Amino acid sequence: MVQRNLQQRITTDIAGTIEQGIFRPTPPENSISEMNALIDSAPDISAERGEELKRSFETWVNTINNPDAPDAYRPGTPFAGKSSDAYFNQFAIRLALAEAQKKGLDGVIFPNWEDFRDAGGRPVAQIRQADGTTRSDPDVIPRTIYEDHVKKGLKQAVDSNDIVELETIEAINPTTGNLERPQIQGRDHKSARAVYFGDRIRTRRYRPEDRPSPDETTYEKTLVH
Repeated sequence: MVQRNLQQRITTDIAGTIEQGIFRPTPPENSISEMNALIDSAPDISAERGEELKRSFETWVNTINNPDAPDAYRPGTPFAGKSSDAYFNQFAIRLALAEAQKKGLDGVIFPNWEDFRDAGGRPVAQIRQADGTTRSDPDVIPRTIYEDHVKKGLKQAVDSNDIVELETIEAINPTTGNLERPQIQGRDHKSARAVYFGDRIRTRRYRPEDRPSPDETTYEKTLVH
């Protein structure tokens, strides 16, 4: 009996402690009322400014501070929907060019998609056959990202005359200072694309859904370094 009573007391104490530790948010109407009273009591605040502060706080309570509200503020991703990966990969090309130019680099080389495939570490697509079985295809994913998306990203970023087709990739060996062909899997790199920076004219392109009026579809701008 004593043991049972002691166990009951311990259980009650634990429940009370947990109850005290549970965070219970203040109802929005209470928060608004308390803030309004605080604003009204603040010195050197005009009535107009006070009303502005009250409206701002009420908006904050009902949006940012309450994510479940119908009119809550919900930041979205700029790459949404079923084409989000494609949009991101194409955007990454434009970003790489912009950042490289900002850093004062000579340009950017985009290796062949087959080089990325042969380098390994890429996911392999599983293709479903007509008979219900699946087969592995190591070409699908790297070709989609590093060929299709790179081509579209470059088309959006630069004029076709700015894209240089390379037979292979050559680079200065920092140790010897010689121009060499870096190897990948024991062979030279395959053909590649490059964009070299210089004073050039760039034509801006828009996606069809972003296209403005016909007289504003393009502009020309000389890039200054």
